[in-house]
Amino acid sequence: PCETAFGPVTVPAGDLWVMGDNRGDSSDSRFHVSEAPDCGFVPVSDVVGKVFAVVWPLGHMKLVHRPSVFDKVPAPASAAPVLPAAAKSCPS
Repeated sequence: PCETAFGPVTVPAGDLWVMGDNRGDSSDSRFHVSEAPDCGFVPVSDVVGKVFAVVWPLGHMKLVHRPSVFDKVPAPASAAPVLPAAAKSCPS
């Protein structure tokens, strides 16, 4: 479990809430939302790929199954864009 209390959190439309698998040692959304109320979210437009494998720890290495529910999601129209610098500045 996470050692730092957080939440509840309402994720704005068009954003994602991401959680690392290293709980207390992950600089994920839980870590950044404590910096400012509008920090910690990742705009969907910033997502440029999808997970396909777990590589650490080595004993858990595997390919990630993609549920069939995602089969209806269309492929991107073009290559991933080069992302501009972040528009908002959250403390690092």
